[in-house]
Amino acid sequence: MRIWRSLLFVPANQRRMLDKLGSLPADGFIFDLEDTVPPAEKVNARAMAKETIAKTPGDKSWVRVNAVPSGYLHEDLAEFVGTPGLAGFVVPNRILPAMLPRSIACCRASRFERGWRREARRSS
Repeated sequence: MRIWRSLLFVPANQRRMLDKLGSLPADGFIFDLEDTVPPAEKVNARAMAKETIAKTPGDKSWVRVNAVPSGYLHEDLAEFVGTPGLAGFVVPNRILPAMLPRSIACCRASRFERGWRREARRSS
């Protein structure tokens, strides 16, 4: 199990900050799509984060997704599920236990849309 000593939150819509990540000594990076990104910039932020994750060596990139009530969770997951270099997702504090099943359902739906199957994961 990997021990993460330092994780740096980075607003996914801030190009200047994203461009500096390669020079920072953090163990990992959390690309924040939630409250640091205004609604009008969500699509662009996803694209910029995905581009930066592709350039970041190792599996040290995380994505902080939007909460279910925001209406953006499914789009966040659909964009990032299966992305090479992605270590995982960070869910916002506002996800209540009652919302967790819906969040998991969105993730499963995104995996299905991307063509992922459990059998494919087992065989690799």
